[in-house]
Amino acid sequence: MKPEDLGQLFKTFRHSAFRLETLPAYAVDEEAESFRAWKEGQPPPPWQLDRDWCRLVAEAKAAGKRMHRVRVVRRPLSDYVRFELDWGYPQNVEAGEDIRILELGRDDQMPAIPEPELGYDYWCFDGLTVVRLEYDGAGRFVGVVGASEHASRFVVCQDYVLRLAVPFSDYRSQV
Repeated sequence: MKPEDLGQLFKTFRHSAFRLETLPAYAVDEEAESFRAWKEGQPPPPWQLDRDWCRLVAEAKAAGKRMHRVRVVRRPLSDYVRFELDWGYPQNVEAGEDIRILELGRDDQMPAIPEPELGYDYWCFDGLTVVRLEYDGAGRFVGVVGASEHASRFVVCQDYVLRLAVPFSDYRSQV
């Protein structure tokens, strides 16, 4: 599978798109300027508040589709997670994305269930099409792997973390 195949899935999914995020930080070139500005205490650049992603989410919601994610975090929160909580997720939620936070204790591993899929970052579209996202040790995206032959296991993982996680607004009010 190629990264552009993943992009196409955002145009063709029918009902739901779910994302599990597990890393403490992602090295995303397009975010470097915003991340630097956030760390320096500057206001968000204008484009940060008007992102293509938010338009995609709003269009999906208007079409009756659901986009949701669970972000796994550990304390102390990494700078990158705090950046997401401040500058990324509020606009995503406003656009219509259902974001939930699953906080694990400092020494906790992922909750023990018989599904190893909980340890992967992935997208699941309509409960049928699964794309595992692969990253290097520095959080740089390296590729996608189709995993639809195991879709039911990823859906079990999805349902599990959605039950455990708290809505973004609830979590944000506690942090």
